[in-house]
Amino acid sequence: NNVYDQEYMEANDPDGFYNCFKTIMDRSLIGEAYSYIHLKSHRAEWDFSRTPVLRMLDYANANSIPVVTARKCLDFMRMKDSARFSDIQCVRNRLSFTLESPRDAGMGLTFMVPASHSRKKLKKITENGKLADYNSRSIKGREYALVTVHGGERYRIRADYR
Repeated sequence: NNVYDQEYMEANDPDGFYNCFKTIMDRSLIGEAYSYIHLKSHRAEWDFSRTPVLRMLDYANANSIPVVTARKCLDFMRMKDSARFSDIQCVRNRLSFTLESPRDAGMGLTFMVPASHSRKKLKKITENGKLADYNSRSIKGREYALVTVHGGERYRIRADYR
């Protein structure tokens, strides 16, 4: 989604500029309709844009939403798109697979696995034989474990359910 300052400058509506951003952000955070938000603010109009843009950055920061340049976003998309899952197996109470990402964008790559399977709860996740840290999160009404790894590496992942 794009949020441009020009429309709001012409209407002299800095609150509208901020609220457009906030509405899209809230739709992602609350409504789980996830978005990339592209913000364009003209340098020549910084007097108009400064306050709403700083409010946008504060709002994103308060909600732990990363703010990146267009270049970083492109690097991440290339890393994500180069990631490959292979050797996927689900035997008894164990899900295992290999994750490879030949690109490293200098940021983490997060994948998710179900927090339950066949009425069993996730007990642990390992990456290359070592216990992996993960966060649980409800996404679209279903619980998942989210694990972040570095791009540019190969991982053997195992999720055990009990």
